[in-house]
Amino acid sequence: SWRSRTAKNIYIKLLDIFDQKGKRINPFNSFLLPWVIYDTNRNDLAKGESHLVDLVNEVDSFNRIEFKALNNGKVFEPLPPKLKNSKKLGPGDYSLRIGIYGDNIKSRTEEIKIRLHQNFGKLCFLNEKRLKVNYWKKLNNALIKFKI
Repeated sequence: SWRSRTAKNIYIKLLDIFDQKGKRINPFNSFLLPWVIYDTNRNDLAKGESHLVDLVNEVDSFNRIEFKALNNGKVFEPLPPKLKNSKKLGPGDYSLRIGIYGDNIKSRTEEIKIRLHQNFGKLCFLNEKRLKVNYWKKLNNALIKFKI
């Protein structure tokens, strides 16, 4: 049965970032989020298995959110310098729209609301109970746990 199969080639893409007024933050290009531990953007998940994806990070010295992406196994900051160096990603509420895709699963999008506080170490999720994914906060990283 399909329920016992492995979900193949799963990947998560950050599609959009919206500010607390619902305005899309630009300039921005979508990118794949890395799976934690695996140094890859794509991963297979067996039924009942779960793995973490690195969604968003908090930067103490700049008091803003940042993201990680991978290119050939190397981590880099995927935001354009114009956005990264602006005040657009400072303390406040944000909606992150992600896409969940794979070879043999139905694609879907989710909206994840986060809050970056003035004080470092208080990055939090605002709508975790409504979503079909679980969240962990470890140090200054907000991780999403996906389970098929």
